Amino acid sequence: MGNKTSGIIGSLVMLSFGAISFYRFYTTGLIFFLLMVFRDVLAAWFLIRRNPNIGEDSNKFFALASYISSAIPLFYYKESFNNSNLVLAAGLISIIGFSISTLALIELGNSFGVSPANRGMISSGVYRFMNHPMYLGYVISEFGCVLLNPLNVIIYILSMSLYYLRAQSESKILKI
Repeated sequence: MGNKTSGIIGSLVMLSFGAISFYRFYTTGLIFFLLMVFRDVLAAWFLIRRNPNIGEDSNKFFALASYISSAIPLFYYKESFNNSNLVLAAGLISIIGFSISTLALIELGNSFGVSPANRGMISSGVYRFMNHPMYLGYVISEFGCVLLNPLNVIIYILSMSLYYLRAQSESKILKI
């Protein structure tokens, strides 16, 4: 599949995740889901404009795992008990995490792709300090959901496992 076609398909997938995120925000009121809308729309924009892959494509397993890991956060439960301080703390944690991942996404720009590929190495901005700041941001923001509901621990562990796989695959492809 050509880069442009896969970019359009990936963009449509991310826009559909954004629509689901908006619905989740509407039904739960959690800022986490509103921040996901922003992430998904921004990701969709960069997927349409992305640079071509330099080298081999990642295997289909990693491509599928990448899109699944982008969807897993849609399944977080809202708070299990009414504690406005905890909801506020979770919201602040989500804002901090999404700020880091959004800076990383903007820094990647047209080099962004959901599935691991070599679209050029980025070593400026937040990428000066670490190899995978976007995943760090997701780890932080999703931790806020864990505070809200003990059942979210299961989703969090699954999500973190998939981010780890993505980071390993990207590091291998980029040889970092």
